[in-house]
Amino acid sequence: MSLGIKRNDINDSTDDHIVLQFLKDFKAVKCLYCFQEDKKFLCQCKNCGYYFCNNFHRKASHIFIHLKQCDHEKVALNPFEEELACENCRTKDIFELSFKEKKILCDECIKTNDGENTYKKIIEDKKINNDILMCPDVPPAANRFDSYSESLIARINNKILKLKEKEANTISINYKNKNNYCTRYINLLEQEQNDVKKENDEEPFFEYELKFSEDGGYITAEIKIDKKNKKDKKDIPKFQFYQNQLLIVAKTTNLKHTDIAKVINIDKDKNKEIVTIYFGELTKSNYDGKYMIKEKETTENIDRMIKGLENLKDNDNLFNNNILKLIIAGEFDEEQEKQNKFSNENEYLNKSDLPQKLNIPKFENFQLNKCQENAIKNCFKNKLTLIRGPPGTGKTKVLSALAYHLLKLKKSFNDKIFLGAPSNRAVDNISYYLQKLELPFVRVLSPGKESSEEYDRTNSLDDLISKQIEKEFENKPNLKRFKELREKKLKYGKLKEEDRKKYKEMIKSIEEQILSKTPIIIATINNSADLRIKDYDFSIVILDEATQAIESDCLLPLYHKAQMVVLIGDEKQLGPTVVSLEARTRGLEISLFERLSFYYNGSDFISTLNEQYRMHSSLYEFSNIHFYENQMITHAEIELDKNVKNNFPWPNKEIPTFFYHSEENEKKENKSYYNEKEMYYVYGIVHQLEKAGVNLKDIGIITPYKTQKLKLQFEKFYKEKFDDLRIESVDGFQGMEKEYIIISCVRSNTFGKIGFVHSPKRLNVSLTRAKKGLIIVGNAECFSQKNGIWRDLIQYYQKKKLIVKGQLSKLEPVSDNELNIQEIEEEEDFIDELDIDENKIEKLLNLDKKTSSDLAWGMAPAPAGDDDEEYEEIEDEKIKEDNEEPKNEIIGLDVKNKKGKKRKKSLDEEDGKEESKKGDKKNIIEDENEEENKKGGKKNRKKNEKKKIEDNNEEEVRKDGKKNNKKKENNNKDNEKEEKKNKKNEDKKIKENFQDEENNKDKKSKKKGKK
Repeated sequence: MSLGIKRNDINDSTDDHIVLQFLKDFKAVKCLYCFQEDKKFLCQCKNCGYYFCNNFHRKASHIFIHLKQCDHEKVALNPFEEELACENCRTKDIFELSFKEKKILCDECIKTNDGENTYKKIIEDKKINNDILMCPDVPPAANRFDSYSESLIARINNKILKLKEKEANTISINYKNKNNYCTRYINLLEQEQNDVKKENDEEPFFEYELKFSEDGGYITAEIKIDKKNKKDKKDIPKFQFYQNQLLIVAKTTNLKHTDIAKVINIDKDKNKEIVTIYFGELTKSNYDGKYMIKEKETTENIDRMIKGLENLKDNDNLFNNNILKLIIAGEFDEEQEKQNKFSNENEYLNKSDLPQKLNIPKFENFQLNKCQENAIKNCFKNKLTLIRGPPGTGKTKVLSALAYHLLKLKKSFNDKIFLGAPSNRAVDNISYYLQKLELPFVRVLSPGKESSEEYDRTNSLDDLISKQIEKEFENKPNLKRFKELREKKLKYGKLKEEDRKKYKEMIKSIEEQILSKTPIIIATINNSADLRIKDYDFSIVILDEATQAIESDCLLPLYHKAQMVVLIGDEKQLGPTVVSLEARTRGLEISLFERLSFYYNGSDFISTLNEQYRMHSSLYEFSNIHFYENQMITHAEIELDKNVKNNFPWPNKEIPTFFYHSEENEKKENKSYYNEKEMYYVYGIVHQLEKAGVNLKDIGIITPYKTQKLKLQFEKFYKEKFDDLRIESVDGFQGMEKEYIIISCVRSNTFGKIGFVHSPKRLNVSLTRAKKGLIIVGNAECFSQKNGIWRDLIQYYQKKKLIVKGQLSKLEPVSDNELNIQEIEEEEDFIDELDIDENKIEKLLNLDKKTSSDLAWGMAPAPAGDDDEEYEEIEDEKIKEDNEEPKNEIIGLDVKNKKGKKRKKSLDEEDGKEESKKGDKKNIIEDENEEENKKGGKKNRKKNEKKKIEDNNEEEVRKDGKKNNKKKENNNKDNEKEEKKNKKNEDKKIKENFQDEENNKDKKSKKKGKK
C-alpha cells in the first residue's frame, strides 16, 4: 500500500491479540525482541523464520531465550540461506554442535572421528559463542528490551507456537472484501447476543415483597427496603436497584411465568428505600406478596449492530466508499491507486475556506497547543482521521474545537454533524464543552434515559419538545390531553398502545422542526440508530472515546452517508466490554480505533496529543514511561494544596503518592473477593484527607471487585455524609478524574495470583484518574511476584522509597529485604525456572489459552453504552485456565514431545556446567568461612573432595562423552541426596550455602566470592 504502514509497535503493555497479529506481519530482518538490525549480530531461527540477536537479556541472549522456550534448534547466520550443520552427518541441532576454526561437528562425530576434543560448543554460557556470532556492546536506539518483562518475551514465544499450531484461528486486522468483513462481525455479534441471554438466564433471583397499585391503567408496584440495621455487616443489599433498570419479575410460587418491569423511581431516606417499578406489558391481575426479581440484560444495542451490518452487505452507498476501504483495510490493486480511485484526501471540505488560525478569539481560556492544532489540521485533510489522546491531553477539547470550525465550513444544514461517545457520561463531557463554545446542538437520549436526572439534559430533545409544546399549544383545547400523555411517557418510559399512537401523531411534527434546524446532534454511538434521527444524514461523524466501543457500534453513525470521519481515543486504555468468551478470543473486544491504529501505525492520518493538563507530573511519570514511551510532557505543573501537603502523612511531601503495603490475605464471597484490612486502611485515608481539608466529592475510590465495593459502600461509608464519595470499578472511572484517588487492590496471597487485575490497560486507567494525589493500597509482594507491569510499578515505588506500612499517622518505609523484591539486574534466572515447574510457568507468564489479557476489572460499563452500570465479574474461566495442565504452550515441556526430551537433556547438561561453576564459587566461600561452618565441616569437606575429583578428571570425561554424561547424572543424584540430608540438618550455614539461593546472607557471600 502507499500509506506507509509500519507494524512494529509492540511493548510490554500490548495485548495478546496484538502480539499475535504482530508476529503474523513481522517480516523485517531485525531481532524480534529488540529490533536490532545489524546483521553481524543477527541469526535466523530456521524453525519459525524469525530473526534474533546475540544481545544479552539480563542473563541469556535473545536467541538462546527463543530457542529454549520454543524448542527450536535450527539456526542460520548471515546471509541466512544455509543452516548451521555438522559437516559429517548434517545434524542441525545447534545445541549438539561444536566448532574448531571453521569446522563444525556434532558431539557424536567429535567422539568417533576426532581423537582430540579441542572443539568449543556453539551455544556457550546461554549465548552463541562470540567467535561464531558477535554480541553487541550497546543496544540499538530503538531497543526497549531493558523495560521488557519476561512475561512479554514468553508471550511472544508462546504466540509463535500458536501461529504454527492454530493458524486458522488467528485474529484478522484486515479483510479481503466487504462481505467477508460483514459476515465475520455478524457471527461474532450473534455469539455475543446468545451468551448475554444465556448469562442472564443463569443469574439468580432475589426475593422481595411487592405492593401493587394502578394509575389510569398503568400498573406499578412498590418495594420497601429497610435500612435501619445498616451497621450490621450482613446487611449489604443483596440486589442493587437503579433508575430505568429493567427487571424480570416472577411470583415465588410460579417462576416459569415472568413479567418485565422497569424501575421508574427510587426514594431514599435515613431508614428506608422505596423502589417503584412499572409493568408495561402486564396482562394478568397481580396481588401483593413475595416475588422473585433479577436484572434483565437487553440486547437491543447488538440487534442494531447486526441489522446495520446486514444492510451494509447489500448496500454500497451507506457511506463514502474510500472510508469503507480504509476500514476494511484490504490490499488495493495498483491500477486503482494509479487512477487515484482510492484516496484518503478530504473532498467534502473546500480547501480555500479552511481557517488559518485555529484558536477561538472569543474564548480566551480555550487555547490550543501545537499538537492539538496539528490534529485538527489533519482532520481537515483526510476523510478518515485517528487522534490518539492519552489521559488528560484534551481529547474532548479538540473534538469541540473541531466541531466549532466545521460548523462554519459545512455545506448545508440538511447534513448534520454527529458527535458521539460509547457512554452517556462521555456524552455529558461533550455537552459541557459545546455549551462553553455556545454551539447549537440537540442531545438525543434513549427512551429509558429521558426522565433521568443522572445525565446532563441540556438541550435534550425531550426538553426542547416540552418547550415547543408550551409555545404551539398555548390556549389550545388538546394541550391538556397532550401534557398528560407526555407526563406518562416521561414517567413510565413507555406508553400503552392506544396512548402511544395519539402521542406519536402530536409529537412527530415538533421533533422534525427541532432537528431540521439544529446542525449538531450528540448522542451515544448506539443511539445514532434511534428511529427519531434515522432519516437524517450525518456528513461529518466525530466519535470520542472510540476505543471503548465495539467496532460494529462505531459503524452505526457512518451509515448516515458519512463523508468525513474522525475517531478519537487511546488504545492503551480500556476497550469495549464483551461478555462472550468465544467472541472475545476471536477479536470482538478489539475496537475499530485499536485495529486501525495498529494496522496503519506510522500513517500520516494518525495524530497524537502529547501534552497533558490533568495530573501532577510525579503521578504521570510511570504511565508515561511504560505506556507512552516517555513522549508525554506536562503543560504546567499542577499546584498541590498546601494544607493537604503539610497535614496529610505523605512519605515525601514533594511526591503526592505512595504504596500502602498490606499483608492480610484476601477472602472470597459470591465469586468475588474482598480484603478487610485494606478497607480499614482506605477508611483511614479518607478521614485523613478530609481532616486535611479535602472535600469528599474530590475523592474517588477504585477497587476491582464488586464485593469490596459493596462492603466499602455499606459497611465503611454507609452514612449520608459520604454520599459525595465516589466508589467505583476502573470501568466506572474511565473518562473521569478526581483530585485524589485511592486504589484498593484487594488480592493478597502467597502465590502471587492476582487474576484479571493484571491487565495493563486497567492499571493505566487507574493510575491516571488522580490530579493531585494517588494512594495505592495492596500487598506489594503479591503483586510483584509474577506480573511484569505490576512488578515494574512496585519497583518504581520501591526505588523512590514510597512503599510504606504501619499506622497512617506513623508510616514506616518497607525495606527491600522485607519485601524480597529483587532489582531487575539481580533477578532470579527466568530461563532456569522454566525447567523446574510446568504449572508454575503457566502462572508465572500469566498466559491465556482462550482469551486476551484484557479481562474486565470488576464491574464494566454495558457494551456500546446507553448506560454505565456494572456487571458482576466472573473469574470461573480464569480459574479453570489456571488449574489446567499446560498443553505444549511453552516448548520443551511436553512429555510426549521427543524433541522436547532431547532438548531438555542437552539443556540440563548446559545448566550442569553452570552449576559446576557455581559450585566452585561456593567452595571458595566455604574456605573463607571455615570456622563458621565447623558444625557442618565434615559434610563440606566431603562435598569439596567430590568437586576436586570432578575437576581432576575433567579431561578424561571430555574424551568419553557417554561416561561424562553418566558421571554428571550420578553427581546430580548425589547432590540431590546430599540436599535432602541438608534439609534435616539444623546447621543454618549449610542451608544458606547449598539450598536457599534467595537467602540474603547467601547473596552477600556470593558477591564476596566474585570479588
